[in-house]
Amino acid sequence: MKKVCIKTKQLIFYWITSFLSGVILYFFLNLFDNFGLGLMGNGHPFEMGLYRDYLNDYCVFYIFIVCFFYGIFAVLSSNKFIKSGIFGQIVWMFLIIVLTILTSLPFGGILTYYLDMSSGYFPDNWFYILLTKGISDGILSGWFFIVISFPYNILCAVGGYFLTKAGSKYFQTK
Repeated sequence: MKKVCIKTKQLIFYWITSFLSGVILYFFLNLFDNFGLGLMGNGHPFEMGLYRDYLNDYCVFYIFIVCFFYGIFAVLSSNKFIKSGIFGQIVWMFLIIVLTILTSLPFGGILTYYLDMSSGYFPDNWFYILLTKGISDGILSGWFFIVISFPYNILCAVGGYFLTKAGSKYFQTK
């Protein structure tokens, strides 16, 4: 029972700290135009239309989805992560990132379709569209938005490593 309690606290720690740091980083990079790289602000190839509106206006929801799954995978791998050397920790972090992306993409697609419907109208088969087109578009096109989110994606990966290490060390269970 004590182990479950510790893991629950660890999960909440990962959820809150990753979400807050992800949101703060996102707005910081937008404030300073990605350190002059112009990738998330003016000059971004997808600065117009649907993607700008949803990725910028609703970025907190997309960040929440990623942080939700990151927290789960970080908790599940924390004991092995902390017992590994630096190379093993990098491998575990890579695995956490890949699993987080794979599980987040469908939900990001669903969210995009939901936001699109809520700004216009819901067709009769809206739930079917969310589950089919939302999931498939999220899986197929979500990768592209991860790649063009430089340097946010790299900074989150590095921050995620240190956050996973801190949470694994602090909430270490035997």
